Amino acid sequence: MADFIRRLPYTPIVLGAALYLLNEGPDSLRVPVLDRLRESLTAFITTAAYDAVWYTNSFLNNSALNNFLSADTSNWNWSQEIAVVTGGCSGLGKGFTERLVARGVRVAVLDVSPAPADFKSNPRITVFTCDVTNPDDVKAVANQVRETVGHPSILVNNAGIAQSHSILNTPPKWLQSIMGVNLMAHWYTAQEFVPHMVAQKKGHIVTLASMASFVASPGMVDYAATKAAVQAFHEGLRAELRSFHQCPEIHMTIVHPIWVATPMVAKYKERLEKAGQQVMEPKVIIDAVANQ
Repeated sequence: MADFIRRLPYTPIVLGAALYLLNEGPDSLRVPVLDRLRESLTAFITTAAYDAVWYTNSFLNNSALNNFLSADTSNWNWSQEIAVVTGGCSGLGKGFTERLVARGVRVAVLDVSPAPADFKSNPRITVFTCDVTNPDDVKAVANQVRETVGHPSILVNNAGIAQSHSILNTPPKWLQSIMGVNLMAHWYTAQEFVPHMVAQKKGHIVTLASMASFVASPGMVDYAATKAAVQAFHEGLRAELRSFHQCPEIHMTIVHPIWVATPMVAKYKERLEKAGQQVMEPKVIIDAVANQ
């Protein structure tokens, strides 16, 4: 808001209105002003043109980030909304949960980790113990969420795990686990919660991916494979919502962070920083998603 107020005098609307008055307004108004500003008129016009270009560029950038899609947000009332956050007891998931609650949203957290103390004392947060790799477990917990909290309009697929293995040394059991948490869980939660969003023609699905969606680093190929697949899942779900279900009203957001200072990255942080890698603070990601 402060930035908007600071830029308000330089917006094309304000500058354009002032320029119109100076050229077409009554003599009693424009002559005294023009006498003082005549020498600055060229700079004034240049500034107006610059800001028009700046705002046009910003509009196009924001539109491109949203794939030139828009949806009606007039029926969103934060105090009436319900969100499901997987892996919401720690890391980015905890941050997303806290940000949603700060806006008045009720949050159902699905996690195998115990609830933090501050979650237990918050009436707007309900933590459900859930193994998101097990479709039967997800179905049972989804029924509990609907019965005790309500139908969610927001789904944040955040849960994720990672370990460093070479391809030849990746244990089969671990491969099943990482595929289950990082990829298959997205199918299970979507199948449970998206149908009601489609029926209401309202919803927002957030997918936590990674820059590993685009780059498979040695020792992290299993993780990169899940994130590349998650990107395909997200894009496919968006396309199916628009084509199969005729529901473009559902918002879709996918995030591709690099390294984020979460418990999952903590053991690698010192090594990453020594290698010149930037480790982002969780707030950067949380703010970017919240702005969607």
